Amino acid sequence: LESIRLHRYVLFFTIFASIFSGSFFSKVKTADPNNATGLGQLLYFTRLFADLAGRIFTFLPRPGMVKSINGLFVIMLLRMVLLVIFFLYILDLFPKNDTFIVVLVGCCAFQSGFNAVLVYEYVGIKVQKEAGEGDCDCNCA
Repeated sequence: LESIRLHRYVLFFTIFASIFSGSFFSKVKTADPNNATGLGQLLYFTRLFADLAGRIFTFLPRPGMVKSINGLFVIMLLRMVLLVIFFLYILDLFPKNDTFIVVLVGCCAFQSGFNAVLVYEYVGIKVQKEAGEGDCDCNCA
């Protein structure tokens, strides 16, 4: 378990940020006073489909930064910064803009789905390499 500590941290905080922020979608106030209930639903489905899209995008060629667990760790730290921005938005410390919050939630959810799949892939490769069963040339460790 020690050799996959960073993998576990990245996965835990990625999932934590997604679940924790989703619990507060009903607290997000809309900029449109005529739309009292629609924004929470929109955020929920945005998160659902953006997470799915992030998982699907793992099949495409990956940028260099996400070809290692260290790169995923940096992206996870960025995700935690975006979580803070989300809560500052809820606390009315930013001007209300429905497009901004939907894009923020979508980006966070996309990253969560993307990171989750890659962490599972990279930990599997690392465990196989340590067991002497794999001869992968990727930099997943």
